[in-house]
Amino acid sequence: MISLLQLSNELLLLISTKLTYGEDLSHLLQVNHRLYTLLLPRLYQQNVKTSRCQGLLKCAADGNERGVRHFLYWGAYVDVQSMFSRRGQRAWSLPGAWLGVLPYMLQTSRRTPLGVAVGAGHDAIVALLLNHGAKLDDSEEQQKWSQLDYPAVSALLAGHESTLALLLEWGAQTEGPNLLFGGLINCAVASGQMPMLKLLIKFGVDLNIEVNGVYPLNWAVRRIPNYASMVEVLLDNGADIALVDDDKGHLLREAIGYGTIETLHLLLKRGVSYHESLFNFAINKCTVETVRLLLDYGARIEFESVVCAVRSRNCDILELLIDHGFDLNGRDSNGCTILHRAVCREPPFKTRTICGLSANSRVSLFPKRSSPLHVAAYCRRRRDERSTTEEIVKCLIRRGADVNARARQRQTPLYWAWKYASPAVQQLLLENGADWTDMLTIY
Repeated sequence: MISLLQLSNELLLLISTKLTYGEDLSHLLQVNHRLYTLLLPRLYQQNVKTSRCQGLLKCAADGNERGVRHFLYWGAYVDVQSMFSRRGQRAWSLPGAWLGVLPYMLQTSRRTPLGVAVGAGHDAIVALLLNHGAKLDDSEEQQKWSQLDYPAVSALLAGHESTLALLLEWGAQTEGPNLLFGGLINCAVASGQMPMLKLLIKFGVDLNIEVNGVYPLNWAVRRIPNYASMVEVLLDNGADIALVDDDKGHLLREAIGYGTIETLHLLLKRGVSYHESLFNFAINKCTVETVRLLLDYGARIEFESVVCAVRSRNCDILELLIDHGFDLNGRDSNGCTILHRAVCREPPFKTRTICGLSANSRVSLFPKRSSPLHVAAYCRRRRDERSTTEEIVKCLIRRGADVNARARQRQTPLYWAWKYASPAVQQLLLENGADWTDMLTIY
């Protein structure tokens, strides 16, 4: 019997053409060095022909630079797209912008070798593919704001700084309607990646790009976890507050609604416009430290400001406003004191003053991820941080509120408590000197 190794090269090549499966040909290559050298080109050519260059994608994913070189030499299409996908992928989308968790960078259908190599951080292979003409900006037939597999976006989200720098040196697109969130700056801010943000600034990327009415500074102020350091870097490197803000305190409202106290303090120091309506909103929704900061920057205490503190059931903020000089026996347009307003859950009539403005709604939420950046205390307080009506009334009485003050129609706080409050509040007023006989004069 003639040994396989005794056959001529021509016969061996003819035999290899009958091996239709790449695994069979691969096993034949492993017999000895001669067969390996002779049949290796055939192995690559067969994969290019029968598997549509999917082996090139695998080599790019595994960091096999030699394999990539062989595939390109033997005719593989440098921009071939993958034909497989895996379950469990979490992709970025517009309704998930603010909470900054990286998606699972799994291989998906329609990824090119460049996208695969970029996602894995194989810089040498990325450079090799680019030198062979791989497309940097192949973003056709993609939905706006949604493209995760754009090479520069993949490098940024995967945290491969050197890979992103390489792509930028080759002229990668930094903004556009087909890019995730409209541009790389927004991607860096939304994902909370400070090194990537600084790298983009180094390459001169525009920090004032507007996408659908939103600027990078908006993303930095609104995102959760919120990093004051990221806001500061944007401001220090040319982010224009005037483009983002308005005379209604839009940017400050976002900071109060979603940011940290550090972010709020930074914006106030940088001269962001303040509107009086923000103070009542902060009293309704935020911590006492946030309210104190606004007072330090000149917020004025009006009667409705204290009403907001009463309605939000926050004794700490109520005490703070009293300490800053609020007159507990002052009156509203109906002649009521703050104690009148405190004894009932809702007023028996509508007042002319609107208590604060709501902040713009957040686009969406992502599960939180751990981050190396420092996150300070948030401006908004937890929902469970509320005092009872009895505690609010006790606080007002202790600080000198008149328990027998009469409103314009001669009602006392006890009368309102009798109509709207619990027996415990009524008893509290009586124990502190409320005159029940005054109620008789109303009829």
